[in-house]
Amino acid sequence: KVKTYFIDASGALDVGGLTSTIGGDHIIAEWFNIIGVNLVTKEYTNISSINEEEILEINPDAIWIGGWCENTRKEQLLNDPKWTNINAVKNNNITLVPVGFVSYERYAVEAPILLWYSASMMHPDLIEYNALVEFNKFFKEYFGVDVSAEKIGYMLNGLSPIGERMD
Repeated sequence: KVKTYFIDASGALDVGGLTSTIGGDHIIAEWFNIIGVNLVTKEYTNISSINEEEILEINPDAIWIGGWCENTRKEQLLNDPKWTNINAVKNNNITLVPVGFVSYERYAVEAPILLWYSASMMHPDLIEYNALVEFNKFFKEYFGVDVSAEKIGYMLNGLSPIGERMD
């Protein structure tokens, strides 16, 4: 299983930073469990942050960033010299959680497509998934809306419906 770290970027920019995360008792941990990855903070309960040295020592292979400030957190991650030798950063295995009505990992109606999307991102050799096609099918079926590839691209990149950052 891929060692995966989740950065919770749902709070204010001055709170948490790269160590803001979740533990195994959070619904987000169940998402990672379902898609078959090793959430490196799953052994912790009732946490909202982790010691930076500890996560750097764990050296995750993948990092997912979710929340309204995810673009800023990604920039911080890529520009912080302490994180440059982390496998996920070296291999550019950093994924932003899509954003729709809310960030998809936040009890969103888009949870079904998040599961397929994230599973395909973590297991591309096992799951073939075209996010542009599947996201559009989902929104057509459940909301009667035809969403353009451009707007789906905004969702995948953590941007607002008009393509702007939200942080």
